Amino acid sequence: MVRIILLAFFPVFLFGQNVEVAGKLIDSKRKSEIAYANIGVLNKTVGTVTDAQGVFNLSLSERVKDTDTVMISMIGYENRTFKVAEFRKALSKSKVIGLTPKSYNLDEITVIPKGNKTKLVGNKKRNENISVSFTNNNMGHEMAVLLKIKKRPTTVEKVFINITGCTYDSIFYRLNIYEYDKKAKTPGKNLLPKPVYLNFTKAETEETLMIDLSDLNVWVKDDFVVSLELIKDLGEGDINFSASFFKSKGFARMISQGGWEEAPIRVGAGIYAEIRYDK
Repeated sequence: MVRIILLAFFPVFLFGQNVEVAGKLIDSKRKSEIAYANIGVLNKTVGTVTDAQGVFNLSLSERVKDTDTVMISMIGYENRTFKVAEFRKALSKSKVIGLTPKSYNLDEITVIPKGNKTKLVGNKKRNENISVSFTNNNMGHEMAVLLKIKKRPTTVEKVFINITGCTYDSIFYRLNIYEYDKKAKTPGKNLLPKPVYLNFTKAETEETLMIDLSDLNVWVKDDFVVSLELIKDLGEGDINFSASFFKSKGFARMISQGGWEEAPIRVGAGIYAEIRYDK
């Protein structure tokens, strides 16, 4: 039996001397720490994720210009941006940076009645012979797959993930669901109203993982993208996700706030979803 492991993401090479900056991210109203927020230089291979206490360390290479833009983002909060020079200056005065919780107007919240028809979309096959995996521990590293729908509007009820090998005692990732930007041909706006985390034991990964989203009212107007994001260093080990050739388009984001790239090989990770819609 031949087993193929595809490295779904491209290695990141950083050259030159780096400048380390550090700080802590908090909720500007509650003054509580914000865990697992994304911080990085837009469309560069420079980024990180805050830890469970909201602390971050960001390595700015000499390739980063003072006029480049640092973005801080987290589901449920307003994005915050700085020019690199401004970001350094702000951290020299205070190591604490605040994010403002989002406030939603009633017309921004759309509740879609639950339909009476369900369907599974995506790569449902559990393939032991072909797999994809993360190639490094860059925080904010994402792998994503495009899921196509025919009925609109549709709600995403559940997401399923097939893992074919895991040496960790447990895994911890963030699940993201994005609009598919047909013009840019990349993932677009994140559709989740709050963060969704995957926290499973090694034993649980031996079966198909199920993440129930039915209480979040996640609705999609068109094709959508599901991603797994690395937000915590799992240490030494390996994890392989089931995959199949020519099933669906895949994407990779190498680091927090980096640009999306389409996977060079048309291979679909073992990710699929249960959707609900009216007949």
